[in-house]
Amino acid sequence: MMEELKNPFVNLPRAIYISLPLVTLVYAMANVACLAVLSPVDMLASDAIAVTFADHLGDALAGGPLGVWVCFGVF
Repeated sequence: MMEELKNPFVNLPRAIYISLPLVTLVYAMANVACLAVLSPVDMLASDAIAVTFADHLGDALAGGPLGVWVCFGVF
């Protein structure tokens, strides 16, 4: 991978230092959103927390956005 980068000794650490906190922040925000909407009882009773989260929010996330959100969570 380092052969494909321009100035890899500068750009690779920069990419790591930017992407790691950014991904951690997005993950934490998704968890906070689920915790804000769902009660612990709802979470324990749910087979799929993301679907239960969407059900509690209504139709705003029922279609495409929830699928995209879950796809990004997989990768």
